[in-house]
Amino acid sequence: NFDKEMADEVTSEALRATVRSEMNGKPLEELTTKLVRRAVETTLGLSKGGLDEKKDEIKQYIDEFINEAEDEAEDEDPDDQLNDEPPAKKPKATTSAGAAPKNVKKIQASAMSGKQFESKAETLNVDVFGNIISGPPRTFTSGNRGWYAGGKIEIQVGGKKLWAQVGMNVSIIGSKEWAD
Repeated sequence: NFDKEMADEVTSEALRATVRSEMNGKPLEELTTKLVRRAVETTLGLSKGGLDEKKDEIKQYIDEFINEAEDEAEDEDPDDQLNDEPPAKKPKATTSAGAAPKNVKKIQASAMSGKQFESKAETLNVDVFGNIISGPPRTFTSGNRGWYAGGKIEIQVGGKKLWAQVGMNVSIIGSKEWAD
């Protein structure tokens, strides 16, 4: 198996560094071991499942990263953390249509079939800092229909060119109920 051979060639140091890179700056409460492992596989050019045999090692690096992040948080000056105001809520995405109806899943569960979606949905094109990210329509492993677009992009920050990793899922609410 080509992926197994490639995975076996990944050194512990490279694997640890890639796990840390994938987790750095991301909200830990939104990450799972599987999401991190899949991101590491993508970064290392392996197919999905290519690092499944290294789950325990990856989990060790994830735990190490989390423990270090918690230690750093405890070391911060407690006076810096005191604030009379509650933390700001994350801004919600704004849409031209306004807020979605409360029962949108039920409404859209019979909107079309999976085959209709596959034949009529266009490729998603999104501009991210002047980079066009494209993704064809797809059926996710969860059964939902939508789009995935991602890749590495070059962006300008403070006059410097930096590379960033973009991953975007657009899932149609209620599409899991569509018949094929």
